[in-house]
Amino acid sequence: MRPGPQTRALWEMFSDLMDLGDAHRYVTEPLAGRDARYDLGDDHQLVGSLCP
Repeated sequence: MRPGPQTRALWEMFSDLMDLGDAHRYVTEPLAGRDARYDLGDDHQLVGSLCP
């Protein structure tokens, strides 16, 4: 995280990407553990996933 014009440009680009819903979910869901779903024998989308 050294300061400089390249670092600032990368930070601004990443910040713009985080404004997009799909990109935001792509980065944050694995960090929060929300991308993991365990097979518990039920087809409902919430069975086997973490509760919010």
